[in-house]
Amino acid sequence: LIISGLIAIMLGISGMAYAGEIIVIGNKSISESALKKQDLKNIFLGKKSTWSDNKKIVFFIQNNSSVSDQFFSEYINKSSAQFSSYWKEKVFTGQGTPPKSFSSDEEMVQFVSQTDGAIGYVSSSEGLDTVKIFTIE
Repeated sequence: LIISGLIAIMLGISGMAYAGEIIVIGNKSISESALKKQDLKNIFLGKKSTWSDNKKIVFFIQNNSSVSDQFFSEYINKSSAQFSSYWKEKVFTGQGTPPKSFSSDEEMVQFVSQTDGAIGYVSSSEGLDTVKIFTIE
């Protein structure tokens, strides 16, 4: 019990670099500026496919495991492995296409800024002048 508690503390400390720093970004063409946590979850699970103006939602994820782990845990209520399995099952059953993934905040910002209706997440507030930053309610 003591060891598992220490491991939990150590894992918590190692993950603190991204704690509270995940920033949800979108293409500036999106009319929404705030999203409910449930809507964000539904977007990344492929259950919500259009914005309020009927524009198609395109969502992107990161390959960076610590950034994605934090995002999935905080907003999707899944681990990275659960999220990956979820999308593998959707692809296998013909119910969806997995999101494109990027290996850095810079790539994410570039693609979100250039893709109409796009949404993604980053771990830094640097260089976000070309995208919209969502408020999560």
